[in-house]
Amino acid sequence: MEDAEASEMLNAPRKAMTRDDLVNYIRSFDQRTRALIGIFENRPGCCPASCAMT
Repeated sequence: MEDAEASEMLNAPRKAMTRDDLVNYIRSFDQRTRALIGIFENRPGCCPASCAMT
């Protein structure tokens, strides 16, 4: 969450996350009581599942 504008809109503190921090954050969602929803840039010829981590 280093993006100042995104952090402000989400009312979240601005902080740099390591890869491990991000992995642990994503794993904290169980999709039952805590759902993680993503918004991704639409790139031609690229589906979100194959390009999300590039």
